[in-house]
Amino acid sequence: MMMMGLAWIMCHEEVRAVCKKKCGFLIMVSKVGGDVLMNNLSESFNSSILIARDKPIITMMEWIRSYIMGRFASLRHKCSLYTANVMPKPQKRLDKEIEKSANWIPVWAGGQSLK
Repeated sequence: MMMMGLAWIMCHEEVRAVCKKKCGFLIMVSKVGGDVLMNNLSESFNSSILIARDKPIITMMEWIRSYIMGRFASLRHKCSLYTANVMPKPQKRLDKEIEKSANWIPVWAGGQSLK
């Protein structure tokens, strides 16, 4: 068991070194957006459980469990009613881009490629 843990740590350190060397800027960018997103999600969740926060711990946990299960059930129901492949907002953006690209003219770049 100890050897497996040590091997995992060595592998993790190796991957971490490669990631820092090759993709350091991506790690920095993901942390910035991730922190803001996580803060917004936390605040939203905390405001939704405000009702249960003054209850005893077991009652509060049961309330949170039932709240989350109800939320997942309602979202699953909404998703099952939606029949298209793409959600409405991305579809609207895609339609706008398709309209804009209608005036593009392909130009021959020589050989068998277009520019």
